[in-house]
Amino acid sequence: MTVAKNLTNAAVPMGAVATRKEIYDLFMEKGGKDYLIEFFHGYTYSGHPLACAAGLAAMQIFVEDKMVQRVRDISPYFEDAMHPMADLPRVSWWH
Repeated sequence: MTVAKNLTNAAVPMGAVATRKEIYDLFMEKGGKDYLIEFFHGYTYSGHPLACAAGLAAMQIFVEDKMVQRVRDISPYFEDAMHPMADLPRVSWWH
């Protein structure tokens, strides 16, 4: 899975890749122990101090503002608003 904008609240460019250990291990073992230094995913602004500072600040706000709980609290509102659209043309719905 690749992620980007929410890491820094889109304030500065930053991205990340998350994968299961099994997938990571598969990439790392192909050529032996030193095959890859890291799981390649691109290097635009890789590890840039400004992006990292923005990412840490965004995470701090995420925790302080209890964003996970906020999403849990308001998601029923959005779900209720979306269900009536399930029968509209060009709307794909997963259950």
